[in-house]
Amino acid sequence: MNKTKLILSLLMAFACIMLVACARTLTGEAVKESTAIKIGAINPMSGPLAVYGLEYSRGIKMAVEEINAEGGINGKPIEVIYEDDKGDPKESATIANRLIYVEKTPIILTSMSSTTQATAPIANNNRIVMISATVTKVGDIGEYVFRDYWDMEEQGVALGQVIKEKGYKKVGIIAIEWADYPIFMRGLKSVIGDDVELKEEKFNFGDADFRTQLTKLKAFDPDVILLYSFPGNELINIVQQIFELDMQRPLLDGATGLGWGFMTEALDPLLKQTEVIANWYGLSPEDPKVKDFKENYEQRYQEPLNGDAAYTYDDIYALKTALEACDAKGKVTDTDCIRDELLKTDLDGIAGRLVFDKNGNYEREWFLQTYTEDGWKEYAVQE
Repeated sequence: MNKTKLILSLLMAFACIMLVACARTLTGEAVKESTAIKIGAINPMSGPLAVYGLEYSRGIKMAVEEINAEGGINGKPIEVIYEDDKGDPKESATIANRLIYVEKTPIILTSMSSTTQATAPIANNNRIVMISATVTKVGDIGEYVFRDYWDMEEQGVALGQVIKEKGYKKVGIIAIEWADYPIFMRGLKSVIGDDVELKEEKFNFGDADFRTQLTKLKAFDPDVILLYSFPGNELINIVQQIFELDMQRPLLDGATGLGWGFMTEALDPLLKQTEVIANWYGLSPEDPKVKDFKENYEQRYQEPLNGDAAYTYDDIYALKTALEACDAKGKVTDTDCIRDELLKTDLDGIAGRLVFDKNGNYEREWFLQTYTEDGWKEYAVQE
């Protein structure tokens, strides 16, 4: 064999080796991609409910990044497909169908009651595991649907107890048109019965002028004003206009709007001029893991932690345990297995102990708080 042929042979052999190496690399990447465990996350990332959706998504991201950095689920990474439903039930249902039929996700995380009411039946009918951060008992919808959040009816009960304790006989209510409001009122009315006179005024997202509704409440001359709205400009304007109309009354916050950091900051001088009692759900400030989580969250996102991110963070870790158990059985994407393992959850999470009842519902710990010169302090109803 002459030198030219020898060189050509060596080049061809080298080329073959490189092709095989490349093929192995590509195959390895394909295998890694194919073993990823997909999770769909549907949250309001834009629109008036984005304050919630952003926190939910951040909690998911923090947990998934930690788990994947430690090897995922027995070597299988978790891949999250984040979707924005803008708080629109129709949009949420469309996204859920795409995640199920196109992306083939065995698990979907959702939030907000109105959108989850639209997506939960779709997930359950397709035997897709769904965990929702919402205030209604969506776990009752079906065996594949789980709920991890505090309960709106119980929040109504709590403020009903405050109304009874304080001896209020006339309650003026200004409330946003929203699916959870009747659930809240069912709880409140179960406590106050017919002993208290109620005057209700409604509004919608995007409203800015509430003087018409507030003037009607002023004419009613209530002992206390109950606010039912989400954190945002609507609630800020309502509180400011209450004072502009010189109708200061004690304020009850039914939907946890005033407790968010940016809300308290915006309304601080006004809140200090009257008694404010609010529903709230929170994290134990003395728990070392809560302190670490809060510090990591605020350092990463440069915003105060309000609490919602802790719920979805815990949900991902509950799923991690369930997925590991199913993977050991060779059923990591088997939704029957995932469902059964989730029902065994007993997690000491950031937001407290997480367990599910037989219907997949969990009621997180919550409490009442009152605003003081030193900020929010826990409020205990006197029996």
